[in-house]
Amino acid sequence: MKVVIASRMSSSRLPGKALRPIFDHLTMLDVLVHRINMANSVTGIILATSNDESDDALDEWARRNGISCYRGSLDDVLGRLVGCLREFKLKDFIEILGDNPLVDPSDIDRCVNAYEKGEYDYVATSTTEYEYAEPKQSYPVGVRVQCLRSKLIYTASQSLLDAHSREHSSSFIYGRNHGYKTKLLHYPHDLIDGAYRLNLAVNTSVDFSRTVKTLEKCGLDAPLNTILEYLLNPNSKV
Repeated sequence: MKVVIASRMSSSRLPGKALRPIFDHLTMLDVLVHRINMANSVTGIILATSNDESDDALDEWARRNGISCYRGSLDDVLGRLVGCLREFKLKDFIEILGDNPLVDPSDIDRCVNAYEKGEYDYVATSTTEYEYAEPKQSYPVGVRVQCLRSKLIYTASQSLLDAHSREHSSSFIYGRNHGYKTKLLHYPHDLIDGAYRLNLAVNTSVDFSRTVKTLEKCGLDAPLNTILEYLLNPNSKV
């Protein structure tokens, strides 16, 4: 299954974060793509960015790395995703956000396996963003994997016109009464107390610095449980 990464350079809190070096010579997107490619279930990666000139650098990055690129609206992420899915004729896909560089490849495989075996409309790693999640059995925010049918995005785009829904493309499925067959996957390892309260997304300079230190300490290929152990117990050996 193909992965669609949504990313843009014009972040209000941390402009240009996608292509900032974060580990050795690698940018944040380089790290994310490296970890995605470790998953057995991924058949390709598509970068969904904007047609604004600020994202020309992302288009060039994708070309250099042999990654397909779709360019659409800067602010209408839901509409951009619709255009991407149609251009590449995707019946279903994996969505991972570009500011989530610590996604665990094994979680990608878990989601795809559950999605394909259960004939679901939507499977994701559970986070507290969902009204129906069990918080203490959930993942931290910022490492989420979502597998879903493209028709969900098409339907949502037709009916949801408010600014929040257009910017946050999968937020329509966070509530209980969305009408789809969904499954949230609990964190599979021994529960690490308080892990579900963490946010590993890179949105600010503080987040970026934390992720730099995490990668330096744990390594590029570290599984999520190693990363969480370090973040919750930074003085422990990993």
